[in-house]
Amino acid sequence: RNNIAKFDEKFKVSHTFKTKVPPVLSKLNEFRRTPVGSFLQTVFFIWMVFSGLFFRLLFLGLSGGIIVTWLFPGFIPGLLNKMVENAQRRAGGGPRMYPGGMGGPGMGGPGGPGMG
Repeated sequence: RNNIAKFDEKFKVSHTFKTKVPPVLSKLNEFRRTPVGSFLQTVFFIWMVFSGLFFRLLFLGLSGGIIVTWLFPGFIPGLLNKMVENAQRRAGGGPRMYPGGMGGPGMGGPGGPGMG
């Protein structure tokens, strides 16, 4: 961690990303909303599928997820629980929602959530 911090201080990588990347991404998103941008996005996706790059990236992502789950079985459930807790805290810690018809507390029928 110290080496990374020293590297960042020397080359100002995080500062560059914080200042330069958001405007570029917003311009890219604006271009993607145009008809030409939408067309080029579709052509790029088709090229990725037919070149095999899309499936290679998909395979690497899936195999990486499987390996992480195999080596660190508590990582993904712990990460999901932490995300849920953060979302609930940001939402003000209101009443907990349970899916309807799934055996949660409250009066949730098959058509809607119950309040706990």
